[in-house]
Amino acid sequence: MFRIRLVLLTEALAAALLLVVAHPAAAQNTINQTTCGGVTGVPSCWTNGFLQDIAVDCNTSFVLTALAQIKDRSGPNRITVSGTCPTFPVVGFNRLTIEGNGATITGGVNIDNSRDILLKSLTLDFTGFAGRNLSANGSQVTLDGVTVKNVTNEAAIALGGSVLAFTGSPSLITDNSCVGISVDSGSGLNVANVTVSNNGFGQGCGGQRHGIRVRSGGSVTLSNGYWGNSGYVDQPLDISGNSSNGIDIEGGTLMTHAEAGNGTIRIHDNAGSGLEMSEGFADIEGHLQFDGNMPNGQDGFPSGNQILALGGTLAIGQGVVVQGQNGGALAAFDAFVLIGDGGPMTISGGVFLNLNSVGVIEGTNSIDTMTCDGTSYAYNPGNIPTSGPNTCPSAGPTGITGPQGERGPQGIQGIQGPPGMPGGIAGLERVTTQVTFILARNASRGLTATCPAGKVVIGGAAGTGDPTFAIISSGPGPNATTQWSANFWNTASDTHPRPRAARVTAICAFAQ
Repeated sequence: MFRIRLVLLTEALAAALLLVVAHPAAAQNTINQTTCGGVTGVPSCWTNGFLQDIAVDCNTSFVLTALAQIKDRSGPNRITVSGTCPTFPVVGFNRLTIEGNGATITGGVNIDNSRDILLKSLTLDFTGFAGRNLSANGSQVTLDGVTVKNVTNEAAIALGGSVLAFTGSPSLITDNSCVGISVDSGSGLNVANVTVSNNGFGQGCGGQRHGIRVRSGGSVTLSNGYWGNSGYVDQPLDISGNSSNGIDIEGGTLMTHAEAGNGTIRIHDNAGSGLEMSEGFADIEGHLQFDGNMPNGQDGFPSGNQILALGGTLAIGQGVVVQGQNGGALAAFDAFVLIGDGGPMTISGGVFLNLNSVGVIEGTNSIDTMTCDGTSYAYNPGNIPTSGPNTCPSAGPTGITGPQGERGPQGIQGIQGPPGMPGGIAGLERVTTQVTFILARNASRGLTATCPAGKVVIGGAAGTGDPTFAIISSGPGPNATTQWSANFWNTASDTHPRPRAARVTAICAFAQ
């Protein structure tokens, strides 16, 4: 039932996005496309498949001049540009291709109230032009091999009530001071065949430093390829190295189209999370990998956290790989997480459900740890195991420890206990054994002192009055409980042994 709802939601979003694209203004000086040549089939007024195919060298002319020459704004028409072109608007056109031939656009490109606009093989370099970018309002735009870089104080690409897609050759959104792509209310972004990297390191951007930013009903679809003339074409998608989150969603929607093919969507090495979602909806499935994000922690969250769901609904599964350290995926603030949606997935770094969040485990997934605080739980009616420990209850949260209560009144004094054993050492005495004997040169002999019955040895000593009679050991005797022993050695150099005195003392006391 859940997956059926996802499909219906996706179709509804697609229909809504088509509705928000406004139709262009009525064309002036319209060409009659069916009778202009009087030839059956393709009219003879078409050139290279276009009604008008205009070349512009921006070193001597302007794109605006070429736009003014178009007689039928419903197209299809093409403008091929070369050189370095200043800013230009595209307003009220359908089926228009603006294609580069070694061209660089240095000013803003604003597309309004237009459909089927294709920007192809262009470099949009806004160095030195603060506040200018690529924007679309009420329009439908596709990028093919387009680079957008060095935008300052604005999102590099800003969508308002528009749809943006990628096709053909890889595109690049990089080195822009703020957000790479901003998707606002009523807009849709179909991301494929593009790298969004190293954005958000400039000044004046506040917290808007993400690779892709989605707000207030905006929608994003991530794909690992695109539909070409020969069918589905595998192409990788890379979102990496951005100053904050790879993708940041507040009240928007994220979907994926990555279950088929061999292309990989990789979201990695961003300073924030790979994905952070606040009060939105995300369904992530297929050939996606999150790794290396949030290496130093951010906003109180641990380092190595890859996915943050702060409220809203997150469905994740069917081949997704999350490689985290202290947080593979973290959900908090009443979030709902469906784990294993559509098929198994792999998470390292743990899944953490906190602050009234609910998880549902669907199918066997590889998850190294799964942890819940006392306000959260992971519904698991099939008792499906994870690869590592799972401390989350299935039936509901366990609750949290309440605050410490007030200190109670002092209790009454207890009865006095019996007297303790007397202290000190009882029955202390010294027992000395002293002997005079003759030892040959370099010979040795032992001597022992023994405590009387009932007493134990607690120490001892040994001595001799002759400096040539060395004491080579002194310590507990053969019976270490009751004896003290020492060994004596004749170190004299004379060849005629003589008597020498030796003594050993045991310090004894009663055992306590």
